[in-house]
Amino acid sequence: MNEKAAIKKALQRKRFLYLGLGMLALLFLGLVYAWSIFATPLNKEFGWGSSALSITFSISIVMFVVSGFVSSLVMKKTSPKVTLTISAVCMGAGFVMTGLFAHQGIWVVYVFYGLFIGSGCGFGYNTLLSTVNAWFPDRVGFSSGALLLGYGLGALILGSVADILMTNLGISSAFYILGIFGVVFLIIIGLSLRLPNAGLEEYFPRKSADAKDGGKVSYSFKPIDLARSPLFWVFIFWVVTIATVCLTLIGTSKQGALTLEIDAGFATLLVGLISTVNGCARMFWGVFYDRFGLIKAMILMSCVAFAATILLVLSFANLIGGIYIAGALLIGLCFGGCPVLVSSFTMTRFGPDNYPQNLGVATVNLIPASFLNSLISTPLREIGGDLLVYSAMSGLVVIGAIVLIFFAKRYRYHMDHLAELHEKSLTRAESTEVAAAASAK
Repeated sequence: MNEKAAIKKALQRKRFLYLGLGMLALLFLGLVYAWSIFATPLNKEFGWGSSALSITFSISIVMFVVSGFVSSLVMKKTSPKVTLTISAVCMGAGFVMTGLFAHQGIWVVYVFYGLFIGSGCGFGYNTLLSTVNAWFPDRVGFSSGALLLGYGLGALILGSVADILMTNLGISSAFYILGIFGVVFLIIIGLSLRLPNAGLEEYFPRKSADAKDGGKVSYSFKPIDLARSPLFWVFIFWVVTIATVCLTLIGTSKQGALTLEIDAGFATLLVGLISTVNGCARMFWGVFYDRFGLIKAMILMSCVAFAATILLVLSFANLIGGIYIAGALLIGLCFGGCPVLVSSFTMTRFGPDNYPQNLGVATVNLIPASFLNSLISTPLREIGGDLLVYSAMSGLVVIGAIVLIFFAKRYRYHMDHLAELHEKSLTRAESTEVAAAASAK
């Protein structure tokens, strides 16, 4: 085995170790999506009401987006160890302080769960994705999918653990245990993670399946370039259309099942099944992205989302629970792909050098999707029930598909152009080396 092959093998082992650590850390951070598991016992214990408690989740999502961008700025001046430590402290303090002082009023939950845990999740999410994905320039879709598989399954696996703890030990003790465990666990992983050294792409060259002949791309852009890019905002608009449809179903999946007279036990199980499909789908979309590129992944997701909304419309029009279950699981499949395509697109199109900051900007899609979901579904559900809601959602998917047609042409042009620039830069570099060698002789 020559020296280069030995180095590549060692790097391969190291990057898969970091991938595994990242998945484990994101499994814990995914607890932020298990809010409904915490909300029910809190409501029962203190009687705050579901509407007041739902504000907590909205606060956590907003703080997730804001802190994700802030973490990228901090990591640029420090290291992943520092930002993951901040994540650990915020998560730990959030859980412990909520457990200690929740009896003081719902404002405690808003501050320590919504603000602290939401911020801790944002810091950790951005740190882990940007650090681990930097080790996989050649398979960014795969690495994003694997990491987000852990994130997606967090609510299902650790959410069940949290439920058992609250049932057997009480709300306060459960929050203490989760907080202390989170601090220790995330700090240990943070001490282990490292960004790759320059030159990694010599062993694992970055490519794009959307450029001609899968051409290599090696250009990086700053957040200001991303924010000024019409292509970026068109992509975000498309993501918002898909995410809005998914959030509409996920937020009311159990209630919809009960409306169609599906057994209450299975309705609860359906929530877990959607979460499972959501988590597992992330690996599927990551591998699909690496193999077929962004545009084909977007087309497939639009088709799946449209099929899902049609099934949901038919289920409420004909009151057939089986059709509803099929549509709900397809929504889980779609929702699992959104963060994978966002992180992969950001890396592939805008490069690795400023990826943490760029990813922080890209996660802004969660805010408009969350508000658009409430803006559309709440009034329509009062007027015409779920049938009208999902009819409107199918129309939203069609709007996104029309935008996708415009986006696809421009994106392919951009990626081809970047690949051509890369080839020209290589040619110039080779010419310079030849000239230098000739002059040396």
